[in-house]
Amino acid sequence: METIERYLAPFALPAGTKVVVAVSGGIDSMVLMHLLAPLQGHALQLTVAHFDHQLRPESAQEQKLVADAAAALHLPFRAGAWPAAQHPQSGLEAAARQARYAFLTQVAQNVGAPVLMTAHHGDDQVETVLFRLARTGHLPALVGIKPDSQRGPLRVVRPLLTIPKAELLSYAQYHGIPYAEDASNQDLHYSRNLIRQQVTPILKQVNPSLVAHTARMTQALAATEALAQRQVASMLPAPGDTVDWRRFLPETQAVQAILLEAALARWHMVLTPRVARQVLAALAADGSRRFDYGQGLQLEAAYHELRRVATAPTPQAVLLETAEQWYQVGSLKLGRFTALPAHAQALAVLPAGPVLIRTRQPGDELKLANGQHQLLRRYFINQKMPQSQRQTALVAAQNHRVYWVEGIDRGQLFQGSQTDILQTVLALQIE
Repeated sequence: METIERYLAPFALPAGTKVVVAVSGGIDSMVLMHLLAPLQGHALQLTVAHFDHQLRPESAQEQKLVADAAAALHLPFRAGAWPAAQHPQSGLEAAARQARYAFLTQVAQNVGAPVLMTAHHGDDQVETVLFRLARTGHLPALVGIKPDSQRGPLRVVRPLLTIPKAELLSYAQYHGIPYAEDASNQDLHYSRNLIRQQVTPILKQVNPSLVAHTARMTQALAATEALAQRQVASMLPAPGDTVDWRRFLPETQAVQAILLEAALARWHMVLTPRVARQVLAALAADGSRRFDYGQGLQLEAAYHELRRVATAPTPQAVLLETAEQWYQVGSLKLGRFTALPAHAQALAVLPAGPVLIRTRQPGDELKLANGQHQLLRRYFINQKMPQSQRQTALVAAQNHRVYWVEGIDRGQLFQGSQTDILQTVLALQIE
């Protein structure tokens, strides 16, 4: 093994940086503590922290092992524990990790340390990559454990991440460093242990340089992802509620999938791979489709545009039963008049009798300016109106005959004979 200064160099920690070192008592963290000890007081200001999860009978003895070793190295020591009464019935691993990091964060705050150092090593990286490969095909996940990351207020650095565990074991044996064996690592009910005990050894037989190759691959993937994100940022438009997808249609489906994920990330939205494929197919089609996201939001792929749409309640239908009177319809004030009132805009010519202001219904039909009749649904499609507008657009109708559609220019619809005394005008009051 090279000197610890060599492994710390990429992190550029200023002299005197306060660091909390997480030590479990296992071989990797005990070696890390011994490697760092000579730096105490000048290069770094170290505090050793151990968290007893109280998941195994021997955990208290392991904490004593760490405490004694820290004392022998003249390093400050902090201990924490997770009482068995606080253990959940399910999700134990995730809860234990959360409790451990909460303790380490508190220790760091107490001693004023901005850095947490852990002893993840090269074999941990191999296991993580294989575990994530088995669980997901998501490229960023295959970057594995990052050597330098941020967890809340703490910068987490892992200087041993490229070192095989076998080297740490040899170092511990040569220098007589005590460590605890974790019997739970043999339990093959845990997927990570299954990979550790049965998969990794076979791959090392194929090539003993597995750890080195994994380190090179994860570093290259991390760099490639960083460059790709810069390219994606340059291709996407400024943040907003609509993305014009036409410029991306010549790209491959894989490239479009990356762009879609990045666009959705701006909206704090994440889709399953199946739904993402459906959204891309809808963006490629000459039509409109909506996807309910929940949280009062929908995604709309409409005529090669991607939109984030806030779902709104359907406006309540209002019957314009009496002429010469204003009615409140949602945010609009509408009325049916024999003559257009002052400070009003004419929207359409209506037949005599009550008219219902509502949203569309199956079977609705309108008469176009050229005199032809057309189903409202087909008219919306021909106008390439997004479904979000189709669902909430108001219409003025008698039964299923539509005379006015919100958002449609008046000149596109049949206006009837202006001399027919039985007709009235639909008016919008202008504030």
